[in-house]
Amino acid sequence: MTEPTDIRTTGLRQAVARVLPHLGTENVPDLNGLLLDYDGTILFAVASDRYTLAVARVSVHNSSVPWAVFLDGTEARALADILDRTGFHEEIAIGHRPARYEDEAPAVRVTSAHESIDLDPDERENDLFQWRAIVRTHLADSETGPVLLNPELLDRWSALDEPAAVRLPGGHGAVTVTAERFLGLHMPIRLRPDHRGEELAWWQSIVGANGRPDDAGTARKAG
Repeated sequence: MTEPTDIRTTGLRQAVARVLPHLGTENVPDLNGLLLDYDGTILFAVASDRYTLAVARVSVHNSSVPWAVFLDGTEARALADILDRTGFHEEIAIGHRPARYEDEAPAVRVTSAHESIDLDPDERENDLFQWRAIVRTHLADSETGPVLLNPELLDRWSALDEPAAVRLPGGHGAVTVTAERFLGLHMPIRLRPDHRGEELAWWQSIVGANGRPDDAGTARKAG
């Protein structure tokens, strides 16, 4: 963890809301939280439980040195609570809270126009600090083919508040979900060696040229 210096942001409320469904649970303690990663220009909010990964981009209105902090699940939800009470485009300041005592642990102060909160970051290193390498690896996978997804994970993407583009690379590459200021990865289930995606071919055979005679008329009415 690096100590945050003061930055002024807009869009943090939306960013945190979008990635919060992807927080790891208590069963994955190293990922049970939210990474705030500032590269000197852009602030990123990142969350993952290894099955999905979500990265949201936040606008920063002043410059500062890069920093990164990891907030555990409790602190991440406390941050989400204060952001829920802010306006959608309201400016939020983030920075280091000055120590009140000589032996006091570092803390992050988040301030809106109406209130502020001090958050205690988690000092442990975790996989989220390597999120750029993870994204780079999966975006480089251009293989095509069938992809198996866990339906229990699909509702996480409902936190997006606008249409999203979904790309299916196939094989073992991650499905990508993109929207304005947002990138998500959805890790597929590992394919069996004998899996050829017969399910789709079966459905195509049912609704294809040899389907029921009234299929075409029904489709015209539906369209």
